[in-house]
Amino acid sequence: MRLQLLGAMVVCGLIASTSTLEVNAKENSHKINKMTKIQHENLKHEISEALKNMRTEHPRLIMTDEMFAERKKLLKTDENMQFYYATIKKQADKILEKPLLKHHLRDGIRMLGVSRDMMDRVYKLGIVWKMTGDDKYAECARKNLLSVVAFKDWNPRHFLDTAEMSNAVGVGYDWFYHYLSEDDRDIIRKGLIKNGLTPNPKFAVVRTNNWNVVCNGGLIIGALAIADTNPEFAQKIIERAVKNMPNCLAHFAPDGGWFEGPGYWGYTARYFAMSMAAMETSIGTDFGLTKLPGLAMAAEFPVYSSDNEGRYFRFADVGKKGSRGGTGPIFWFANKYNNLALAQNEDKFARIFGAKQYHFLWYNPKMNNRSLVLEKDKLFRGDVPTAIFTNLKKQPQDIWIAAKAGTNGLAHGHLDVGSFEVTINGVRWLADMGADFYNLPGYWEGEVGGRRWSYPRIATEAHNVPMINDKDQVQNASATVEKFVSKEDYAFWTLNMTKLYSDAKSVKRGIALYDKRNDVLIRDEFILKKKSNIKWTLITGKNVEVNKNKVILTDTKTNKKLLIVFNSNAKSFKVVTNKVPYTEPAHPTDKFTRIQIIFDVPSDTLVYFDAKFANNNSSKNLESNQALFNESITNW
Repeated sequence: MRLQLLGAMVVCGLIASTSTLEVNAKENSHKINKMTKIQHENLKHEISEALKNMRTEHPRLIMTDEMFAERKKLLKTDENMQFYYATIKKQADKILEKPLLKHHLRDGIRMLGVSRDMMDRVYKLGIVWKMTGDDKYAECARKNLLSVVAFKDWNPRHFLDTAEMSNAVGVGYDWFYHYLSEDDRDIIRKGLIKNGLTPNPKFAVVRTNNWNVVCNGGLIIGALAIADTNPEFAQKIIERAVKNMPNCLAHFAPDGGWFEGPGYWGYTARYFAMSMAAMETSIGTDFGLTKLPGLAMAAEFPVYSSDNEGRYFRFADVGKKGSRGGTGPIFWFANKYNNLALAQNEDKFARIFGAKQYHFLWYNPKMNNRSLVLEKDKLFRGDVPTAIFTNLKKQPQDIWIAAKAGTNGLAHGHLDVGSFEVTINGVRWLADMGADFYNLPGYWEGEVGGRRWSYPRIATEAHNVPMINDKDQVQNASATVEKFVSKEDYAFWTLNMTKLYSDAKSVKRGIALYDKRNDVLIRDEFILKKKSNIKWTLITGKNVEVNKNKVILTDTKTNKKLLIVFNSNAKSFKVVTNKVPYTEPAHPTDKFTRIQIIFDVPSDTLVYFDAKFANNNSSKNLESNQALFNESITNW
């Protein structure tokens, strides 16, 4: 069976450093897709007019009294709303017993945990106060607000801390406005101006990564809270945001994928949703930001890039939990872009990982009448092209494969272009180790030769990609998608990875779901400049048993097994297992086993290597569709 070409998709990634010295607008403006720029002949005037017509009543940020009243009415009869609210109220009751927050850099660098704790307190106490009218929740919020505005600063040197606290205090000032005394309001307003809206964010608001949306978004919310008394801050901050947020939002084009991975999708999307909602409810416009390319499809990315258990495709510094606990903003996207079926999917994981305030704020009961029909396969074509292949079967026969292309050196990236993860029968068999410790020396030195690339979880050696002559992938090189094919009984994509390897004339990778979507094939083909050694790597958190050209993986929790069979035209190869070495304070790597298949490749000779995964744990189906295996990737 010859697989037919549907079309070549050559995708170029934006090159962006992860260095904290990264990015000013002038240096990066030429890299931003012109389609994402918003044209305003007189933006300053537009903002001024919008502020003049601003809603004068409080609350006006994200929620209004009318919207809270609708939530309260729903709460009487709607089981979903009752579930979200019960979770939030339980957490709000615990907040009542917590001591007031203190200015504290928990790791010596960031106050971010304090800012996020304050956000959590304000939103949850506010929701419960609005639903119950019980002033103990408002009083707790008041004390917390007065406490944090008295801090000496909100740690502007790490401006995420300042922006998130501005969000928290802005919403607190707005939602509890009628509970606060005049003196309280004056103190909180002055503290918000001094610690939040006055410090210079420097590069934070013009960067091309998540910092841009988080910092601009947090400041927008803070500024709009006090725009009736101090409109000059909203004028300046909104104008700067409308001009600069497209620098980051460009990465959602063309179809919603996110180059910083699904973990940072949640962070970016959360602040985008909150700030856009706040502008909509207070001044009635977002100045076209929500109409930028790719945003209407952005909520599809976390849906597809997580498996049936809600575990993420863990590329680009996804945290150790690595699951759908932070995708509540899907509710906002589902409402904004009229795709309520996505909200229904998110509800499933809210029940697994816990409801958040975003579920309560943006729940739409119309989602219950929608049925989400997922595509079997999905390609997101952005800066880090990401392919998802499934058989759409529920456990225990599900298959989910996620793979990535793109460019090394992008924000939060690892040297892992071409890597993939696999879930079969509900078990994540092949994995990414995720982020390392953010405070490691030089962890954010993402330029060529930066220390970031020396850490094992970031380097090529800890990912599901080959190493040639024990060298990392080239630090600023790209792979391109050559083919992406989705048929009823099979699917595949092929990558040209040549530029990633300094000793290569040609390196190509193919990933296929075949045999009526029951089995998986990974195929690599090498033509090298000189005789070279290949270490073909798989990373797993499961027990490994090696038997000649096969390995059997065992999940000790479920006793499920997976058979992987290796095949090559190399003269010989050996299969070994080992651990990726690490040195503290780097995060441990020894919970993972590295499977390495080692073989030599002569110069100027095509050598292929196959790994075939048998979903039914036997090798009988591995010879089916043999023509697929016999053909060069070029002919797939």
